[in-house]
Amino acid sequence: MTMADLDSFGRRAALAAFVTSAAWSGSGWSQPAARPDRYRIGAMLQLTGTAAASGEFQRNGIMIAVEEINAAGGINGIPLEVVVEDQACNPSVGVNAITKLVHADRITSSMIGCSGVILAATPIAARNGVLLVNAGAAAPALANVSPFLLNSIPLASQQARVMVHHVVNENRLRRIAVYYRNDDLGQSLNEFLQGEVPRKGGQYLGGLSYDPSATSHVAQIARLRAMQPEVIYAATLGNETGTILKQSYDLGLRPRWIGYSGFEGAPTVRIGGQAAEGQLYTVNSTVDSNGRTYPEADRFYEAYRRKHNLGPEAIAYIALQFYEATHMLAASLRQVDGQRRAPTGEAIRDAMLALRGFSSVYGPTQFETDGTVLKPIAVKTIRNGQFVDVRVYGIDEIARM
Repeated sequence: MTMADLDSFGRRAALAAFVTSAAWSGSGWSQPAARPDRYRIGAMLQLTGTAAASGEFQRNGIMIAVEEINAAGGINGIPLEVVVEDQACNPSVGVNAITKLVHADRITSSMIGCSGVILAATPIAARNGVLLVNAGAAAPALANVSPFLLNSIPLASQQARVMVHHVVNENRLRRIAVYYRNDDLGQSLNEFLQGEVPRKGGQYLGGLSYDPSATSHVAQIARLRAMQPEVIYAATLGNETGTILKQSYDLGLRPRWIGYSGFEGAPTVRIGGQAAEGQLYTVNSTVDSNGRTYPEADRFYEAYRRKHNLGPEAIAYIALQFYEATHMLAASLRQVDGQRRAPTGEAIRDAMLALRGFSSVYGPTQFETDGTVLKPIAVKTIRNGQFVDVRVYGIDEIARM
C-alpha cells in the first residue's frame, strides 16, 4: 500500500458517515433497537516525523484487522471503522489528536503509541472517559498510569525482567551495566533495572544516558569500558541500536549486548553488521514454547504478503501489535454490544479486562490489575543477519519471575 492509499484511508475513516445517535442509560441501551449503524474507534499513529516508517506499518496492521473483522460480520453485524490521527511521536501533536478524537469524532476508545504522547494524552482521555490502548510504546512508566490506559503489549520492564533472568540464569553473566536514551523510556527502564538486576542475582554496575540525537558515542563507550561489564543492557530505538553496537565493537568494547524489542529492525543489522551478531533481546513471541507459530500469526503474515508483497522477515513487529490491538478492541466491543451496554470507555475497558480465551498473533493474553499484560516473550538473537528464537518464556513462567 502506498502512502497515498494510507492517506486516503485516514480521510475516509475521519469522514465516515455520521453514527446514528442512541440514547444511553447508565446500565445499558435505553431502547433495545437503538444500535449504531457502525462502531468507530480511534488510532493515534506516528505518520510523520522520524518515526513515520513505523506509522505506516501500524496503519497497515490496523487495515488488515478491520477487513478481517468486517468480513466476519463486524461487531455482531455492525461494521467497524477506524478514525486515524497523526501524532508524529510528539506530545503537543498528540494532545491535538486526542482532543479532536474526543470532541469532534466522539470516539470512546483509541489505539496509541509513543510513550511521551501517551503520557500527554491520557489525562485528556481519562477526563472524557475515553479508553486508550497502548499497542506501540514500552516505557515502564506506562504501568498504573490511569484506569483509562491499558497496555496491550508487554512493557520494557516486563521484557527486561525476562532478559535479566535469562542472562543471569542461562548464560551465567552477572556484571550488568545499562546504556539508555535520555527520555521517559530510557530513564524508567534504567531505574527498573537498578532494582531488578540484584534481585535476580546480578550486579548492577551503573547506568549511562545518551542524547537520542547523538551520532557519536565514543566518550560514553570509554566510560562503559571502565565499568568492566560482562553485559550491557541497551535501552535504544531505531538506528541508534546498530550505531551503538558498531561503535562499541570498533572501539574494542565487546560485551554481550542485551535489549528489548527495539533491537528487532533492519537498521540494527544493516548498521551494526558483525557487531550485531550474537546479541540478545526480547520481543513478543509469535511462536509457542514448542516452536509452533500461532495460527493467527500465520494468517496475518499471509494477509500482509497478499496486500503489500512483504514476507515475515520484512514486516516490523509494530504492525502485528496494532493488528492485535484492533482485534482486541473488536472482541471487547462484541461483549459490550451483546450485553446491550453503551460502548463507553469504561464499558470497553471492563470487557477487555474480562477477556477470557483471547488468543492472537502473540498467543494467550492475561491483563494485570496495573494495566499491564502478560504474554509469551521470546529471547532472540541475531544470527547471520537474521532474527532467530533462542527460547520462549510462557506467561506462567513470567508470572513466577
